[in-house]
Amino acid sequence: MKTAITDIQKCKKPDWKELKEEKLINAYDAMQTIYKKHFEQANPYVYTPEQIRDALSKVNTLVNQIELKILFDEEAMKKNNKAFKD
Repeated sequence: MKTAITDIQKCKKPDWKELKEEKLINAYDAMQTIYKKHFEQANPYVYTPEQIRDALSKVNTLVNQIELKILFDEEAMKKNNKAFKD
């Protein structure tokens, strides 16, 4: 997971295999969509520092929500433990 976030910080396309949680992919896609809409360029993976910070903030918020759910929801815990073993 850290490699994918580092790739986003360095304006590189992340390794999609690492992004197992669909919400993280959605956050990344949202960052790309916003950027394309306002700052169309040849390389769709180049972002402004503000957008990268905003997207990573949203990703971190989602990660925290997922961690809390895993800690306190037995069903989510079983589901996520299985996903992380793959």
